[in-house]
Amino acid sequence: ISERLLTTTSDGASDAQVASKELARLLQIERGMEILPSSHRLRCMVHIYQLGVKAALEVITPSTMKLRKTLHTIRINKVCRAFFRKYSKSMHGVAQEPPCLDVITRWNSTFTMYQQAIKLRDILTCTISDNLIDHEFADHILSVEDWNHIQNMEQWLSVPYIICNYLSGSKYPTLLVATPAFKQLLSHCNTYLEKK
Repeated sequence: ISERLLTTTSDGASDAQVASKELARLLQIERGMEILPSSHRLRCMVHIYQLGVKAALEVITPSTMKLRKTLHTIRINKVCRAFFRKYSKSMHGVAQEPPCLDVITRWNSTFTMYQQAIKLRDILTCTISDNLIDHEFADHILSVEDWNHIQNMEQWLSVPYIICNYLSGSKYPTLLVATPAFKQLLSHCNTYLEKK
């Protein structure tokens, strides 16, 4: 493998940096020559993109937080979950599970959460409005404005979602497209900001 190794790619965490240096050291011991130069480590472009996307999401933190709290309440509260499934069955013909929550460390999970919540908005609205359980959601009712923010961000996140999924590929080289993808993402951000 040492003849085929050109670089290592990782996030910016210190453990990744230490592992990369250790790999270079072990390869040098094994081969008796420098296999990986000190500049061999590349930062993961997808990780960098995701950090930028996370920063952009801070713009609508209140709407996102309300959605997270709503979904969290439905997912952990058995009564609320039962109401969600009941409304799902009556409105869509099948007792669906509530949308997933996003995870800070999982790429594109906020986009997925938005997508699922928008798709099931009618069921969510009925669930949180039900007189028997509406007290569970008193401090995080999603307003029309919140839903508009969520829909706008879901549309905006569709491009980073596509770019990140492509750059996360392991069956094809991605280094060559990293710069054009970054330029596309910047253009997408600028276009979105100009509309505002």
